[in-house]
Amino acid sequence: MGLFKEAPWRTYVEFTTTLLKDVMDTLVANQISQLKAYADLVREVSKSLEDFKKERVTDEAVDRYLVTNFPDPADQTKTIVVNGGKYTLEDYEKIKKLLKIEDPSKPLAEGGLDLPKPAGTPPTGTFDPTRVTNVRNKVKAMLESEAEDHYTELTTLVRMGMARIIVERGFIHTKLYIEIRAIETKYRDARDVTREAMGGGVQFGGILGLLGIGGSAGGNRTHIRTVTERDVTTVAAEAKMFGETRVEFRTETFPPP
Repeated sequence: MGLFKEAPWRTYVEFTTTLLKDVMDTLVANQISQLKAYADLVREVSKSLEDFKKERVTDEAVDRYLVTNFPDPADQTKTIVVNGGKYTLEDYEKIKKLLKIEDPSKPLAEGGLDLPKPAGTPPTGTFDPTRVTNVRNKVKAMLESEAEDHYTELTTLVRMGMARIIVERGFIHTKLYIEIRAIETKYRDARDVTREAMGGGVQFGGILGLLGIGGSAGGNRTHIRTVTERDVTTVAAEAKMFGETRVEFRTETFPPP
């Protein structure tokens, strides 16, 4: 019984300690994560816009965009936007939509790509070096525009300052619940035993020529009753632990110096 009392209590203390530690570790880890994120922002916006774009808008970035949006049906790791690559009417419409070009068949000077609309049965077109260059330049210009927007957003976030979480009030509650169930069962067994025994005898005798015969008979009966009683008690115990955490916090920002 001593071990039974001690084991749930030891587990309960560990449970409470772990819950408290996890809550505090989460708050600290969140604050560290915010500091690192803000440091990354400052590092990014400390670069010039041109350097920022050069790091993000590379030939590899253009290749990834083309492979993702215009993959080669025969090899998904390649793109159809290569010299000799074939494009369908569906690809043509996709170029119009993604690159935001009203009519790709128009000359570059008129806002197009010099990319003819597919013809024939089924309608297909073929990329030549000039058409490939025009598409890649358009993709690069689009990625540079997105990079500029991203740079502006980062700059705005840095000017807003570092956000931090301030915990104003917290509540950690744990509870140990032990349920003990006892079941008592009684068994009663009664038995009756009866034993019977019989006995008798015959006697012969004679006196002066006279013959005499005598006899006797007897018996006994025994009755025994036995009763057996047993009491069996079964005890089952179950321990349950509950934990609740409630944290009230607010956020604020520190503007950069």
